[in-house]
Amino acid sequence: MAKLSIDEKYIIEKAKEMISIPSVVGSEREIGEYLYREFKEMGLRTRKIGIADGRSDVIGEVGEGSPVILLNAHIDTVGISKGWEHDPFTPMKRDGRIYGRGAVDDKGPLAGLMGAVKAVIERKGGISGTLILTAVSDEEGEDLGIYYLINEYIGKELREKPSFAVVADSGGREEIILGHKGRYGFEIELFGKTAHASKYPKEGISAIRDASEIILLIEDMPRLEDPELGRGSTVVLHIEGGQRRVLSVPDYCKILVAMHAVPGETIDDLMERLRRVLSESGIKSTFKIRLAERSTPYPEPYKVPENLEIVKVIKRMYRELYNMEIKTGYGLSVCDANYLVNLAKIPTIVIGPKGGNAHRENEYVEIESLLRFSRVLAESLAHFLLKNT
Repeated sequence: MAKLSIDEKYIIEKAKEMISIPSVVGSEREIGEYLYREFKEMGLRTRKIGIADGRSDVIGEVGEGSPVILLNAHIDTVGISKGWEHDPFTPMKRDGRIYGRGAVDDKGPLAGLMGAVKAVIERKGGISGTLILTAVSDEEGEDLGIYYLINEYIGKELREKPSFAVVADSGGREEIILGHKGRYGFEIELFGKTAHASKYPKEGISAIRDASEIILLIEDMPRLEDPELGRGSTVVLHIEGGQRRVLSVPDYCKILVAMHAVPGETIDDLMERLRRVLSESGIKSTFKIRLAERSTPYPEPYKVPENLEIVKVIKRMYRELYNMEIKTGYGLSVCDANYLVNLAKIPTIVIGPKGGNAHRENEYVEIESLLRFSRVLAESLAHFLLKNT
């Protein structure tokens, strides 16, 4: 089998360039413009899809006809936490790693995709099929980018749905990820009774006290367990209520509950279980439960089969190129793949390079793993798209 050559310097430089462009979720405009230029320079048919506030998805295509293969990564990052040892937007190369915000989530992996596509394009003989590279916004927010991509591009413009998709967002795990949990949000409002604080607890019903009692019950609520995805989880993300400078018993409190769900746990089922927990809790406040507002549908859980051809090919490439047995696994949270599988009905795997500290200080990607990921992907794409390989 003829081997492709990846441009290692290009991949490292693109990762560093993207890290140096701040793109905290909501402010992806500049990096979108950067990627639009980069995709065109790679020789891709390039366009943007606006989503909101000047932000966009960037789409690059090469080739035509079948098979159609979709590669995806996101261009937004989470914000900056305390504890960074250096400027998070000044990429630092040290000890075989690149440090910086987005290094592993998701700019390093995107650079790996770009390197793989570049290698495929530069191979003489032409592509037999269609390769699509997409870089989407708002994955760390409400997934507007992938939602627009599916509805405005995949659903309306593609003549043929992709045979499969590869999402480069493994959170620092060098594994083939075959499924993720879903995610739902619920708002619970508690209505107590106000009174002067000096007369409490003889008078008044504290909505905040009742909230404190039900939080433990909610977080300890029994959940279903899936043999691959594990057990569903619950956490209270936010609580608000009361008045800081007024000596009144708080008669209102609102909490936001996040649930990661496994197959078999539906929104209606979880809503009913929450209602039952509150009804049986013995709190004095009355309550209302509703699905938290969201601009996109909540991501549902999914699993894809391990016998997909792309899984077999990637495993073979790791063995042939690096004498390495790559594992398959499952994700703890959600990503763009939830939408590609459930909404677009595209078989999708998630894979990426090793790294660490995603969503934390001192985020990094391991350079050797990043280059390995890019080369394996390039050779895997060649299996499907290049003649005489």
